[in-house]
Amino acid sequence: MTYCFPYLISFLIGLLAISLLLQDQKKINLPLRLSLALGIGLSISAHIIFFGFVIFDKLHRPFVLTIHFCLLALLFIGLLSRWKTFTLPKLNLRKTALEILLGLGLIVTILYVLWTQANFYPYGGWDAWSVWNFKSKFLYLGGQDWKNMFDPILWRSSQHYPLLLPLTNVWGWIFFKEPTPMIPLINSILFTFMTVALLYSGLKIFVKSTPALLAALLLVSPTTFITYATSQYCDIVIAYLLLAGLVCLILAKLNRAKVFAFLAGLFLGFLSFTKPEGTLASALIVGLSVPFFFNKNEGFSARTHPLTFLGIGLILGLLPTILFHILYAPANQTFINGLNSSTHPVTMERFKIIMLYFASELMSKKWCGLWALLFIGLLLSHGRCFKRENLLLCSFLGLYGLLTCFYYWLNTYFEIGWWLTVTLPRVLLAILPIMIFWVFYSLWGENAEEQPD
Repeated sequence: MTYCFPYLISFLIGLLAISLLLQDQKKINLPLRLSLALGIGLSISAHIIFFGFVIFDKLHRPFVLTIHFCLLALLFIGLLSRWKTFTLPKLNLRKTALEILLGLGLIVTILYVLWTQANFYPYGGWDAWSVWNFKSKFLYLGGQDWKNMFDPILWRSSQHYPLLLPLTNVWGWIFFKEPTPMIPLINSILFTFMTVALLYSGLKIFVKSTPALLAALLLVSPTTFITYATSQYCDIVIAYLLLAGLVCLILAKLNRAKVFAFLAGLFLGFLSFTKPEGTLASALIVGLSVPFFFNKNEGFSARTHPLTFLGIGLILGLLPTILFHILYAPANQTFINGLNSSTHPVTMERFKIIMLYFASELMSKKWCGLWALLFIGLLLSHGRCFKRENLLLCSFLGLYGLLTCFYYWLNTYFEIGWWLTVTLPRVLLAILPIMIFWVFYSLWGENAEEQPD
């Protein structure tokens, strides 16, 4: 039962916050609200613990728990103050009972599959115990010596990586006397499930239930996705936050809803605190959102424009990332600029290996033909995938892919074949939910000029 306490507290914080923010958005379905609630709650919990480290230079349980309960009380009071005007999202009672039964059955099935797979690797994969769980234990057990994890001798733990996932693990251990390995396992399952649920509930706003459900099932169809997602790596956290940020941005654009712009900024700030790939993705999306939110002959009002609220949310979510890089983050010890290095220069051969490996990985049997199927889906959309409503998605995926290839080519520290083998599948895992969303939105999405139902 102790395992439930931290997640219940975070879920309540996220649910109350989402309920307050989306009280006027009656068309936003309940599954989407729930999918966003736990993710935003866990991210807030991780940030509270980080601020505790900044203030007290150690894990300070009384501070962490006090802030959590004060935040819960403030959100509850805020909800009560608006109770007279507060309305729940509309439900179709005739369909709701059947949908609940089918939904519960599907949820139990997916969770069972995830639980079974996660228990094949109860201590996680290679980077789980050497990077993420290693840092989590340093934060939890290190006292005022926790900063020793930035010692150069521990370079294999990627000390320059931000700390969102380790801090989430620490929050799960907050009610325990020792760091039980069950918490990182539970976190991997929860973030995987939330990603699947968010893909379904986010798409369901724009497409009918059947394509949305098919997209969610397609995501968990390759055993490769389930294996990497439940191996306690940070890439599944990136996948969730990336999807959440982009879904909120699309809703902010289509509904001219400032609240979704704020949520998008918040999720993109959280995303930047995951690892360098998340920071890059966050920066790319923020940059692309500027032209995304402007139409021809459209004026700009700093007080009402979604970009303003995107910026406010981003600043709040970005603060731990800024403090981490100013106060703690060491230089990347596993980086050699091949353009300037005489001993490890960039070569055309390295570039060819990267291109060939990308192609072979996308067509690999371990993905069960999913990437090929998605590319076929883009062709069947008859150009819809490149229309204005999809420009943010296709631009991000294209630029992110190009920059990822460039970094593989530029950083000559690692032997390229080994590096691609151990990291490229996880890069693809992080963008797979967005890719599926893009394809299904292009094939079955409603007219983007209309507000979604």
